[in-house]
Amino acid sequence: MVQIIKPHKLFVVVSEGSVNEFLTIRLSSNPSDPIAWLVWSTQLKDVIASGEIADRQHLAQLFEYSQQRTTIALLPSSHVLLTQITVPSGAARQLNSMLPFLMEDTLTQDIESMHFSVLHKHNDQATVATVERDLLARWVDDFKAVGIELKRILPDCLALPKNESGISALNLDGQWLFHQGDAKGAAVDEAWLEMFLHSGWLDPDADALHFEDLLQENEDTLQDKEESATDETESTTVDGTDAVDEATQQAADIASEALISNQGDSDNLPLKPEENTTIYSYSPLPQGSENLPGQWQTLPDDLIMSVLAQGAIANKFNLLTGEFKSQSSWLKQWRVWQKVAIVACVLIVVLLVNKTLQVQQLEAQTRAYHTESERIFRTIFPNKKRIPTVSYLKRSMQDEERVLSGGSSGGASALGWLAKLPKALQQAKSISVQSVQFDGARQEIRLQAQSNDFQPFERLRTELAKEFAVEQGQLNKNGSVVQGSFVIKAKS
Repeated sequence: MVQIIKPHKLFVVVSEGSVNEFLTIRLSSNPSDPIAWLVWSTQLKDVIASGEIADRQHLAQLFEYSQQRTTIALLPSSHVLLTQITVPSGAARQLNSMLPFLMEDTLTQDIESMHFSVLHKHNDQATVATVERDLLARWVDDFKAVGIELKRILPDCLALPKNESGISALNLDGQWLFHQGDAKGAAVDEAWLEMFLHSGWLDPDADALHFEDLLQENEDTLQDKEESATDETESTTVDGTDAVDEATQQAADIASEALISNQGDSDNLPLKPEENTTIYSYSPLPQGSENLPGQWQTLPDDLIMSVLAQGAIANKFNLLTGEFKSQSSWLKQWRVWQKVAIVACVLIVVLLVNKTLQVQQLEAQTRAYHTESERIFRTIFPNKKRIPTVSYLKRSMQDEERVLSGGSSGGASALGWLAKLPKALQQAKSISVQSVQFDGARQEIRLQAQSNDFQPFERLRTELAKEFAVEQGQLNKNGSVVQGSFVIKAKS
């Protein structure tokens, strides 16, 4: 579907952080024109607030309304080409990448400068929206410059509420907007309304491109009669602007008459689908609506802004696809916290590596202690070759400890005696202990030692005598080595 006349207005819808409130902004294509806005609540189904900013340069004043709100923009329908295409078999998944090639024969512009979006798809039929990439980018950048993010953009005609039993229509600034079915829409100047309605567009299965075909077929007739109409207007006393408008209207009337005459005598034809089509108008009916195709009905008077806002909220079309696709909130948060997350991940990895190394070290120490425990066990118990469990090793060592502690015989503790020996040996550092034997039955310790002189033995005897009853054995000198023994008993 092709929209015909360049409109004067652009509409934008911005939703609030609450899912129940939406801010609607109406922008003018003229930077100096004022911009109206309205807040609509879907919960209350009423207008919350409304106002107007001076012009497009003051978009920043709407920044506070856009905080944490979803933003939807309504692009002028004359800037958007809506086309029904047949999806090639097996190309459903690659449809978006194939759109430029599928639309190449339909467009006169360079496909590289156009942006394509699939608005609706049913079975093998899809509605494709085509818009200039630079135009779309400028609007996105203008909002982004003031901190407002656009979440959705759709043609303004498709912002009209969807009506299952007919067509929705709205007169806006001298232009009629139409919305039919799921994604069929149009925008046409008032002067061309009658011709447009007679073109067959009201038929649900008709293609809006047929309207342009009809214009091309009647181009010669239109040119001749427009020149005649223009000559007549130049002879009047109206000013230049009024003359152009009147000439346009006359040319449209002539074209409409030519179109109707080309359709033949309708009295002998069956009733056409458009004649039974109900058109629900959200604005006053056009002049002579009773003679226009379709059954025109006026809906209760309502603010244009609220009609467009409600329709834009309900209709989920979006031109922001591909390179213009809005990023999800979690992705934005990820970009904000990306560096922190990376640092945290690195820290976690370092901690895990550190813990792994610590565990490995502890395991190595455990194996070393286990090996040493077995070595000591076999030294103490040379006759026991097999160690079935760790508990067995511990129990055997504890039993031996109790024996050495005197726990089983009730006598003196050998370990208690041995604990006192280092203090005395420190006073005779030149003495080297060769062996220590404990006789539990006689309750005595035999100590064999050697030194390089006799004096250390006397010094050791003196120190031992402070804690024990000491009997010194015979001292023997063999070369430069003096050997001797001590028998140590508890003092009586």
